[in-house]
Amino acid sequence: MILRTVILLGILLSFFSCEDNKVDDNMSPEEDENLSEVLIDEELYQNVSASKVDSAYIINDTLHLIFSNSGCSGDSWVFYVVDAGLIMESYPPQRSLKFVLENSEQCEAYITRETKIDLKPIKDETFPVVLHLDGWNKSLMYE
Repeated sequence: MILRTVILLGILLSFFSCEDNKVDDNMSPEEDENLSEVLIDEELYQNVSASKVDSAYIINDTLHLIFSNSGCSGDSWVFYVVDAGLIMESYPPQRSLKFVLENSEQCEAYITRETKIDLKPIKDETFPVVLHLDGWNKSLMYE
């Protein structure tokens, strides 16, 4: 009987001591320091090379990107998403994006990271829109 009580108490304590790491995808950019905005710049879009994306999906107004590259820690990586600034007239309309990773680290470790991009700057009267992310093999519907 005592053993059952101790086990039950241990389970209850471990349950209540767990930290809730649930991500709130309704957070505004001010509330989520890991959220950066998509850049809209036709000239920049034309002058940068896209980096490979391992996974991409949209939840609400947030583009989630998972990517990998070699490096030491990934702490010095600079990455962003740039929009071409052009809307392809079709139904639904389409936009072209590039994920850009600037990596100067010279190590052999292979690091995977995730970033979140606020898509609200490209949300306008053409909404919903199909997003073509260079470096990702599927189109994304932003609704």
